[in-house]
Amino acid sequence: MADIINIQDFTGRKSAERVFGEITGLYAKAKLVIEEFNSFMENDPVSGIKMLPEFVEKIRNVNPEPGYESLAGGPNTDWTGPILNILGAYYPTLDRTVRKQGLILAMDFLDRLSYDQSQDHVELVHEPWLAGDIILTRPLYYPGYSECIDLLKECSKWPEFVKNSHKIRSAFFMALAITRPEYSSLEIRTKFYKTHPELVDRTLDFIAALSFYKSRKFMEEEKIPEEAAVTKSLLHYDPLLHDNIQKKVKDHNWIRLSEELN
Repeated sequence: MADIINIQDFTGRKSAERVFGEITGLYAKAKLVIEEFNSFMENDPVSGIKMLPEFVEKIRNVNPEPGYESLAGGPNTDWTGPILNILGAYYPTLDRTVRKQGLILAMDFLDRLSYDQSQDHVELVHEPWLAGDIILTRPLYYPGYSECIDLLKECSKWPEFVKNSHKIRSAFFMALAITRPEYSSLEIRTKFYKTHPELVDRTLDFIAALSFYKSRKFMEEEKIPEEAAVTKSLLHYDPLLHDNIQKKVKDHNWIRLSEELN
C-alpha cells in the first residue's frame, strides 16, 4: 500500500499548495517576459517589432512541461495575448510600412495555430487597427462579439455599463457592438463616443473597410449603383456615424495583406 502511494505521488498527485505555487511562479515568469517586450517597444518600436517572434517563442516556453500546449489546447492566451496587445498599443503610431511588418509577424504566429486558437487571441485584442487588419487579412479569425452583445442587453443605462465594464475583454469588439443600435441604447452610444473618441475613431476605420468591400460586392452581384451599395453596407450601424465612415473609406487606413503583398 505504501508503494502505491509513493507511485501516485510521483505521477502527479501533488498538493494543492504546490500546484498553486507552481502556477503562480509561471505567471510571474510570464509577466517578466511581457514587461521585457513592452520595454523594447517603448524604447524603439521599430526594432521591437522585429523581436515579436522571439518574445512569442520565449513566453510560450515559460511552462517547461513538454506537451503542455497540446494538452491545454494551444498557447496560454493569458501570456501570449498581452504580447499582441503590446504590439497593438504602438500599432497606430507607426508608419504604414512598419505596421505592415508587425501585421505580417502577428499573422505568422496566428497562422501556426488552429483557427479557433487564433480566434481566442483576436477576441482579446484591444486595438481596432490591429484586430481589424488581422480580420481583414484572415476573415476566419473573426471571433464575433456575442459577450459584448450580452453585456449591452443587460445594461441599457450608462452607469450600469460602467459598473460592468470590467467584464469587457476587448475594447475594440465592445466599440464595434456599440455602433450597432440594435444592441446598444442611445444613452450608451452617446456616452461611449464621448468618453472614448480615439477608440471609436479607429473602430470606424475598420467599419469603413467592411463598407468598402461589402459595397463593391453589392455593386457586382446586385448591379446597384455605388451610393445605394454604400448605404446598404452601413445599414446596421448608427446613422450618426455614416458620414464619418464614408469619409474614412477614402482615407483607407486599413491593411489587408492579400492586397498589400500582390
